[in-house]
Amino acid sequence: MCIRDRKGSKRKKASLSAAASMEMFSGACEADPNVPGGWNFLYASRKFKVVQSLNFIEAATQGCFECANFYDVLAKWDDGEYRKVYRAREESGCCTRCCCAPNHNFSLILEDHARQEVLGMFHPMKCAPCCCVCCNMCQHEMFIYAPTTPGGPAITTPMDDRPCCSAPEDTTGLQAVIRQPVCGGVYRPTVQAFSVDQNPPPQNIEQLPEKELWTEDPQAPGYNGSMEIVGPCLCIGSFCDATFKAQAPGAHDDENRRGEYGKIQREGVEDAEDLARECCSDADTYSIKFEKEGCTFWSELDWNQKMWNKAKLLSALFLLDYMFFEDEGAFECCPEPGIICRIKCCDLYCCGALIPCYCTLHNNQGDD
Repeated sequence: MCIRDRKGSKRKKASLSAAASMEMFSGACEADPNVPGGWNFLYASRKFKVVQSLNFIEAATQGCFECANFYDVLAKWDDGEYRKVYRAREESGCCTRCCCAPNHNFSLILEDHARQEVLGMFHPMKCAPCCCVCCNMCQHEMFIYAPTTPGGPAITTPMDDRPCCSAPEDTTGLQAVIRQPVCGGVYRPTVQAFSVDQNPPPQNIEQLPEKELWTEDPQAPGYNGSMEIVGPCLCIGSFCDATFKAQAPGAHDDENRRGEYGKIQREGVEDAEDLARECCSDADTYSIKFEKEGCTFWSELDWNQKMWNKAKLLSALFLLDYMFFEDEGAFECCPEPGIICRIKCCDLYCCGALIPCYCTLHNNQGDD
């Protein structure tokens, strides 16, 4: 079992827990007056910690009563400490969440320290793949919105009533789309992100020219706004780190370019507290590192690409959490007749489908 003994890990964890419970405050780094208020932390920070809130009712019922997710986003300050800068909250219907999670339709709202919306993310309801991701009905996707007016909402149209597997109709403020490709990257979990040109605004999401917006051709107009996020090969461990690296399309095979836009790491088990949390709940902790840029003032030409690369990477973190790590804990008590308990060691990944691997304790009372 991948339990690591790191010097100072308890001290770091206590610091993170304290920071997540604190009120948010501003001033991580010198701010550019041209940067919209809520974006200053995204602009200035090179590393975030994302801590999912633990819901005790959900843990006690082993996921029978699924609750909305909440995430605290902490930025690393110049003094090395992490401080809370954003809060993400899920908005979804109770019935769809309890019956269909994690494939249910939901919105995630990212708010800054002033409770103003910075990003809005919408995930339509999807069908869980039985063997592989072969069509849009089972391709996970997330639509990323930004407020069109200062202090306004990121998502202006309610989306709770959207039909199953259908994309949202509202394109107001739509800035980017993250989508799982057909076959899901085969042996490596993969999602693709591309920017949406709002000049002029698209009339219909279904008519977005995806082949033009996400491309591996460096000469194509959509190349600079395209991103590929690739995870570990074949196996995603329940108790070990899982790292997803972001780079330009087709650059993952190049060691010098792999992770050039940043990386997302789902942190594994370090001590007994982490082990209990992993066994009994789906609450996880993530770290996210952005591309190696200092706190410099970017030109207007760089703004859209670099800032939206950061925004897409942060949004992809939330999508990956729902896709791979919302399994209601690795430990299950009496999950099936004849089984006393079982613990999930890992998930095997192939073509978008997850195959759980368990260590199981059977009830042998019926044996002679």
